[in-house]
Amino acid sequence: MTDVLLALAVALGLGYAFAAGVQDASNAVATAVATRSLTPSSATRWAAVMVLVGALASWWLHPYLSDQSGLGVATTPGGPPGLAVLVVVLACTAGWLALMARQGLPVSTTHTLIGALVGAAVTTGAQVRWDLLATRVLAPMLLCAVVALVVAHVGTRIGRRLAMATDADRVEPAARVLLSAASTASAMFIGLLGSTKAILVLTLALTLAGRTTDGDTPFWVVLTAAVALAAGTAVGGRRIIATLGDLMVGHDVGRGAFLQTAAVTTFGVVALSPGLPVSTTHTVGSAVIGSGLVTPGRMRWVTARRVLVAWLVTLPVVAVVAGLLAGIAHDVVAALPNG
Repeated sequence: MTDVLLALAVALGLGYAFAAGVQDASNAVATAVATRSLTPSSATRWAAVMVLVGALASWWLHPYLSDQSGLGVATTPGGPPGLAVLVVVLACTAGWLALMARQGLPVSTTHTLIGALVGAAVTTGAQVRWDLLATRVLAPMLLCAVVALVVAHVGTRIGRRLAMATDADRVEPAARVLLSAASTASAMFIGLLGSTKAILVLTLALTLAGRTTDGDTPFWVVLTAAVALAAGTAVGGRRIIATLGDLMVGHDVGRGAFLQTAAVTTFGVVALSPGLPVSTTHTVGSAVIGSGLVTPGRMRWVTARRVLVAWLVTLPVVAVVAGLLAGIAHDVVAALPNG
């Protein structure tokens, strides 16, 4: 039973990494695609390479970045029942990310995974650190969104004034360089942060199955998580990219450069702050909205409302579904002779 559950947990953990790559690809390339700086195919391929580089770098930064995942807010039961709970958590997380990608809606992979873990912990009697959930998960994510919105809004206003006062032929090449650099940095941060969560859940599966002790992470876990995340990025959530492009007001390169720089600066600074997880999805999406508010009459408010609703319902919906299914899975496995 343990071997079967471990195999399922590893497969679903890699599936989660792939789905996270599909979701997060838009956070690195949507602005470049919307401004026609890159085609969707070339953008996602380049982002996949940078995501792989960032993910492999997590092998050295993993001990430092583990606090940034936010997964410490909830625990899982021990032994085979805990492994069964983890299987349910990963299935719900990957399933929700895939469903939202099909709908073209960007959602936070961090919120989704934490919501599933919290819901499962509540129904199985495991510990939930509600104080940490509020102060080190929800508050930093809200802070990132607000800061990115404000910085992108102010940056776009300044950029528009500079563009009007400067020759456009001189501004556009510099804006393209800035946009390329910001998109590349975004992809590397996505690789660092996204792979850390996948590595942690795979390591947890090995620990619950008794295959590793003290949370030691074998290199094959890092490598497979990195490859799965990069593969998802290469596939790219084309519908999500289109949604963010539709949400972006004005597809000029200067606007795209300013909002992408605002986003990567915000989640880059927060990611380097000990113990503060960050949602690249909320940060980039908020930067797009903040830039669009410079000319609110041109905002696609229907699209913005769909995105905001998806952000708000993700954590509670996944928590409820994962909690119900995890409670059943825990009790069934615990009742087995070897449970």
